Amino acid sequence: MLKIIFRADGNCSIGWGHVMRSISIASAYMNHGDECIFVCADNSMVDIINGYGFRTVILNSDYTKMIDELPVFLKFIDSEKPDLIFFDSYFVNYDYLNSFKGVYKTVYIDDVFSFPYPVNYLVNYNIYATKDKYEKLYEGNDIPLLCLNIKYAPLRNEFKGIEKEFSDTVRNVFISVGGSDEYRLVMKIIKGLSTEKELIRNRYYHFIIGSFEPDREAILNIADNHEWICIHEKVKNMVDVMKNCDVAVSAAGSTLYELCACRVPTITFVLADNQKGGAKGFQDNGLMLDSGDIRENNNGVENIINGLKHLCNDNSLRKSLFDRMNDLVDGYGADMIVNQITVD
Repeated sequence: MLKIIFRADGNCSIGWGHVMRSISIASAYMNHGDECIFVCADNSMVDIINGYGFRTVILNSDYTKMIDELPVFLKFIDSEKPDLIFFDSYFVNYDYLNSFKGVYKTVYIDDVFSFPYPVNYLVNYNIYATKDKYEKLYEGNDIPLLCLNIKYAPLRNEFKGIEKEFSDTVRNVFISVGGSDEYRLVMKIIKGLSTEKELIRNRYYHFIIGSFEPDREAILNIADNHEWICIHEKVKNMVDVMKNCDVAVSAAGSTLYELCACRVPTITFVLADNQKGGAKGFQDNGLMLDSGDIRENNNGVENIINGLKHLCNDNSLRKSLFDRMNDLVDGYGADMIVNQITVD
């Protein structure tokens, strides 16, 4: 049995993505009988992590200044003596990761090609990840073992091998803006849809509300008076919601890979710099429609709604996206990571 530590954070500012994809990988290791421990700066995600059956250790540190946590974290690591350490944060730097080199086997989950990460393994499942980008980043130095591209997308067990038939009719629409909804998009989308009678007629819009949603009470009050608005909170089995939807709207984060596994034609949009490559990559590969960067466009919600109109009314386009998703994502990415990253 291996002991594996995951160093990841999630909160209302950075959302859930880092923690959730780490949970997917940890779940795959747990299926092999291995022990996984999560280490976080604060307790924002403790209930969620513990809900998946993992122990959580809190450093009581600043997640944006990870170099400052090293004395406490290294002391904990030395006491646990793990076989493997996963790091999933944009706030690591070279010196931080290099503190573990040669002592413990390490893995970094990357999205942004920031610097030559001094680790043993590097995972980048994003659709835009290519070996040549890392060859350029490392400039002839030794490159870690690479787990690259969409086949390694670490989805949870419930997303494996989903079978779904294409529907000519759009009845259910999935909408997710991420765990924090910093730009208060849920309320804006609801207000925008409220004026589109044909778009909401005979349809149900399934909004995923995160625990950090700033307009939660107002949204619930509106939903009580509108049958077409369906609110989902603390969803325990997201796959059931996704696979029963015919179309989706989602921020360009890890949710896009889950939607691919569920074969849901999707309109995506950008909420953070690290999402730009994904949104473009999904569109360029014929998987989704990109409605742009919501931060830079005053008409962002209007673009999303126009995209919905287009997708709902074009069966051939939806079928094309559906088929392309079926070709590329099977939900077994976390297992592929586990099989690739070995400990001697």
